[in-house]
Amino acid sequence: MKKNQKLKDNFWGSKILAVLLLFAISANAQTPRPQALPLITGWQYRYGDSPRDANGRFAWLVDSLNEDAAWIATDRLLSPPNRNGKQFLWLRIRLPKIESQQISIYFPQVILAFQVYVDAELIHEFGKMRSSSQNKISGVVRHLIPLDIQDSGKMLYVRVFSDEPNIIGISFGDDLVLFGEQMGIIHSIFARNAVSVILGFFFIFLGLFALFIFLRRFKEREYYLFSFGAFSLTIGLFYVLQDASTALMIKSDYLRYYLGYISFFLFPAALYAFFEQIVVEKYRRWVRILWQAHLLAAIIFILLDLTGVLYLPIGQPYYVWLFIFTISFTFTISFRAARSGGRNIRLFIFGFTFLGITGLHDLIMGLDWGYHGRWLSHWGTLIFVITLGYILERQFAENHEKLKLYSKELEYKTRKLNKYSQILESKVAERTEDLKSKNRELEQTLRQLTEMQNQIITQEKMASLGRLVAGVAHEVNSPIGAVRSAADVSERCIRQINEAFDNGETTGKNGNSRLQKVLRLLGENNRVVHQASERISSIIQSLKNFVHLDEAEYQKINIHTCLDETLTLLRSELRDHITIEKHYGNLPELVGFPGELNQVFLNVLQNAIQAIENKGMISVTTENKDSDILVEIRDTGRGIPKKKLENIFEIGFSDKFSRVKVGSGLFTAYNIIQKHNGDIEIASEIGKGTTVTLKLPVSI
Repeated sequence: MKKNQKLKDNFWGSKILAVLLLFAISANAQTPRPQALPLITGWQYRYGDSPRDANGRFAWLVDSLNEDAAWIATDRLLSPPNRNGKQFLWLRIRLPKIESQQISIYFPQVILAFQVYVDAELIHEFGKMRSSSQNKISGVVRHLIPLDIQDSGKMLYVRVFSDEPNIIGISFGDDLVLFGEQMGIIHSIFARNAVSVILGFFFIFLGLFALFIFLRRFKEREYYLFSFGAFSLTIGLFYVLQDASTALMIKSDYLRYYLGYISFFLFPAALYAFFEQIVVEKYRRWVRILWQAHLLAAIIFILLDLTGVLYLPIGQPYYVWLFIFTISFTFTISFRAARSGGRNIRLFIFGFTFLGITGLHDLIMGLDWGYHGRWLSHWGTLIFVITLGYILERQFAENHEKLKLYSKELEYKTRKLNKYSQILESKVAERTEDLKSKNRELEQTLRQLTEMQNQIITQEKMASLGRLVAGVAHEVNSPIGAVRSAADVSERCIRQINEAFDNGETTGKNGNSRLQKVLRLLGENNRVVHQASERISSIIQSLKNFVHLDEAEYQKINIHTCLDETLTLLRSELRDHITIEKHYGNLPELVGFPGELNQVFLNVLQNAIQAIENKGMISVTTENKDSDILVEIRDTGRGIPKKKLENIFEIGFSDKFSRVKVGSGLFTAYNIIQKHNGDIEIASEIGKGTTVTLKLPVSI
């Protein structure tokens, strides 16, 4: 092991230089190529692990080739037969004799960990000879092991460990085991894989370019361009990172492991996502299931690897079988879709056939069934990518034609829209002018209605005043008659007094008695005149307070005073058959128009009086409730039918049945209460009477 350490250090230090010199060697046709022999035949194997001798060496390393019949000849180094659950596999071969100063041996992928011995000396080892997560990267690691010149012709042993039940040994999938000069081995590896690497980088560039175009035109949502870019990028990364030549140059094994395997697991999903964009609508749901199944499987395998349950190289064969199944399903869908037409589907079938055939070829070679050849899948992929590129070009052309047609249609519709817009603007202008005219008419009508309403209110006020004047005249007649009678009595008394003075009857008992009688009569008559005068003065003052002709501004109002004055003016209408009951509460003063509120009380009380035919009662109740003043006027009249209550506030309303002729009284009362931000409610029942409730806010 120590004697090869210097050779190994010198080799890894000069590896980059050897790669740079490779092209110069290849370009010179007359220069003989360095020797590199593929070790395909001559291998022997045995399962199990070798016992150790007294010196601690493996006993199988010192056995003679002819003396130990347990070694079995094989040309299948990946999982030879008769494993029987063994975790160790020993392989050996007699190295050829060659004449060279620098010889090496090259191993492709070895599953999972191994040691290399020349005779009994350990010269190389990789991984852990036990179960370990470090062994999982064996699927991407290649081994170029420098040897001593004296090792030529000796027996080489490979001790392999694997805890996987289905795979163990050396994979011949991408490269053979090579023995010979270092430069010859490197030249052979690069010559064998140069095309695959170049095409891989080409696919990566193409994929990045397609993704860049998709992002530039992201608003157009051209998902077929995204899926094409994802497919080209992932399959290009897989070819580059899984290749033997790049494995010798890229130091980070874990980078190549995860990026390479993840790309392999993802490219089928991207492929079927592209297929979904071009297949007819009838089969899109099935194709969508295909790429979603691949994407789900890829996520599951990646999670299993990260959790250490199943590593990606071990899960790769299972994923390959899933891919083979979906390929057959894809061909079935493609041929059915091609029957209904569609040149893009036929082109897809053409390119996909090349990809499938070359992929099947490489799969058989990767399974190490004894066939060893050149990789072909990258050529099939190139043909397929070219086909997809042609489909993209056709898709762009079709979209361009659609865009032109859409542009023409849009231009046509724009012209029509402009025409309609002009027509609409003209109609809007006409409609606007019409609306302005109608608005002016409405404003004029509103002014007329307002003037009419004011006239109605004024007329109602004048009618109310007329009725009041008639009642007041009736009230004033009685005291005036008393005053006239008293004046006649006073005139006769004065005449008798004068006669008494003329006859000299002012002295004496008789004279004094007569004079005193006349004077008493005159005093009593004076009292009657005084009472009549006070009654007339009271009626005049109530009328003046009711009208409030000199009070047009808002002022504080005592609701009880307004009610009392109104009842005073209606005394002649009450006569002796209507009784008034007052239930006054403690009310605050109200701010408003006293004359207008008096008119409301007058109209409501007059309606109540008119509703009572014979004897009856009117109850006036006031209370302060929730910052509102409530005035309830209840009568025991005949009532109003419910059907007519809905129209009771309309102008000209009259109820002959209840003998209540409202006219415009309640209409005026309603508007006055609304003006004071209040409300008026009427409840009535036939034969029992009517209740009018006035609600006025204290603060208007």
